[in-house]
Amino acid sequence: MVVVWWWWMLETSDSGSSNGWWHVVVAMVIMVGEGDGGGGGGGGSGADLVDETCQKTAHPDLCNSTLRSNPNSTVADVAGLARIMFGAALSKAAATLTRVKILFHETKDPVLRESFDNCITQYDDTVAAITNAIKSVGSDNKAAKDDSYTAMMAPLRCENTLLHFPPHKSPLTDANNDVIRLVLVADDIVYTLGGWFPPGSLLCLPLNMK
Repeated sequence: MVVVWWWWMLETSDSGSSNGWWHVVVAMVIMVGEGDGGGGGGGGSGADLVDETCQKTAHPDLCNSTLRSNPNSTVADVAGLARIMFGAALSKAAATLTRVKILFHETKDPVLRESFDNCITQYDDTVAAITNAIKSVGSDNKAAKDDSYTAMMAPLRCENTLLHFPPHKSPLTDANNDVIRLVLVADDIVYTLGGWFPPGSLLCLPLNMK
């Protein structure tokens, strides 16, 4: 059985201007069935476990390709697969943070500098949140999911900041999307470890992102 909720999240800028509003569509899907939301981190091994686990995520292809690129996935349990996905997200977030710092120092536009400075702050939060999530998986899955939410929202705020000032076009849309989707898959995997909390299984992207 699949239960789906849709809702709108609206956020304003500090100034309260209507130009500061942004919209996020969240589609939360709870999958209830045999084996979903089960306990522990075991259950199968190697390629079979990767396939089984990835089919329970919002992006099975991304999940499969990411996990198969890491040789540790062949011997990992479900908790280990979640850590691998979070690790991939951490690498992407760290690379994006480095890129933003370069853009901040290279640009002369004061508006863009302010936006990039905000993105640096957001990605500092993302890197910290993913690092904490990796530590929590398997021992405190609720904390891991809380951190994954933080890790997804920070790139959204970065993107929103860059889109505040047309005609500037965000140079980080693809990178922001990549980080969000990697964390989202990791979050979905954590859900399969059990607990009352809902799965990630949500596409959490501003309407003007790809």
